[in-house]
Amino acid sequence: MVPAGGAPDRPAACGGAGPQVSASAPDAAATSQRSPPSGFSSWPRAANSGADRSPLRQLRGRRMAAGAFLEAGLARVLFYPTLLYTVFLEKMPGRAHRDWYHRIDATVLLGALPLRSMTRRLVQDENVRGVITMNEEYETRFLCNSAKVHKWSPEEAVRAITKIRSHIYIRPGQFEVLKEFHKEITEGAAKDEAHHTSQT
Repeated sequence: MVPAGGAPDRPAACGGAGPQVSASAPDAAATSQRSPPSGFSSWPRAANSGADRSPLRQLRGRRMAAGAFLEAGLARVLFYPTLLYTVFLEKMPGRAHRDWYHRIDATVLLGALPLRSMTRRLVQDENVRGVITMNEEYETRFLCNSAKVHKWSPEEAVRAITKIRSHIYIRPGQFEVLKEFHKEITEGAAKDEAHHTSQT
């Protein structure tokens, strides 16, 4: 990236925004060989500039982390108001109306959260068989159908599949991954249920 001044070897100078670009090697060597100006006991060397900037970089990193934390908190605070606004627009008639989802092609729908109240319509009318979401877990936890359909254990799932497709073979390593995944899912669901119960 090139800072606003247009010179690729000039450090960025606005509140820490932009890349930290050090001087090129020939300039640094020339600086260290010059005599100090009159009235100064020493000349700042290029080697010291990196050390002097390290606290600034640490401060910048902390500011970025704090900014990301605030952004995540703000997203949580605004989630339900914006969801209600989307529900409101879907109910509005005329030009203000906004459809909850749109069909992109024969196999893809794109839209807002597939709420539990829409499950029957999505499955029966639109033939939806799976959902890919880019939402955070807290956004889908209480509003969407997210459990596995049959609530099978890994052993039960493999037995059911092999009855239909008898020639498949689940290797021991694959089965261990399935069991680990099932354990994480069930433990996460239990924690969510306990958290929800404690809030109500």
